[in-house]
Amino acid sequence: MKVAVLLTGQLRTFEMVKYLHMNALISKYNADVFLGIDICNKYQCEYKNSNVETDSQIVNKAIDFFKPIDTFILDNFTEEFNKLKLCKKIDISQFKLLFRQYYVVKNTYELLINYINNKDTKYDLIIRLRFDQFIFSNELPIAPQLYDNVLNTILYNTNNTELLDNYTKDKQILFDEVNNDTIYVLGFGDFKHYKYANDQFFYHNQSILAQMFRFYDNILRIMKYCNKKKIGNDGALIECIFYLYITKFNNINIKRSNISGFFIRELN
Repeated sequence: MKVAVLLTGQLRTFEMVKYLHMNALISKYNADVFLGIDICNKYQCEYKNSNVETDSQIVNKAIDFFKPIDTFILDNFTEEFNKLKLCKKIDISQFKLLFRQYYVVKNTYELLINYINNKDTKYDLIIRLRFDQFIFSNELPIAPQLYDNVLNTILYNTNNTELLDNYTKDKQILFDEVNNDTIYVLGFGDFKHYKYANDQFFYHNQSILAQMFRFYDNILRIMKYCNKKKIGNDGALIECIFYLYITKFNNINIKRSNISGFFIRELN
């Protein structure tokens, strides 16, 4: 099985989770890695996550570790976001992080598409994963010493890095059998008076590659739809947009993955 991993986001906690991604996923599947890095950290700083811009040394360290086929690095998003703000029908000033995040994802998909076209190759499994994400399954149960069930998250601790390396060396994440025109997500369902799909981690095969590449370009259009219908703005807007894009606007099947996940968060 030929696997591509689109590893995207901010690098603040990648040291903690890098061995999980490498040992249980990338190495076991001999996967091709495509990195999408946002060096800006100031828009979301939960649990004291650093807001300092990621410097080039850390970026190079991540590239050296994951040895990607290609890398997209986002530093300045101002011009792109100003284009989006020209739309007068909806105020998106508070959604800069959302658009930044999926601009990075879009450009990482573009790296993959260019590689496929240039090499005339095909992938059986395409995985979108975040740098700050701990994924686990029956084959790789969550290590209880890493998990804080009060905060419902994985706490970043330098001692955990070696622990996670040793814990994952003999383990492998197994994926559902991937069907055409189907996307697998952490979860989906009903939230208040509308439906949602978790957008943090997902996978699919090449049959819906073009649609997933275009998700960013449709966020604003679906945001206007949600605003008109008065859905999503009370707690789960991006999850609502993601669900609508997959199901209503593309007729893609959605399934719950056998994999679960938590975020890595710093407390120091």
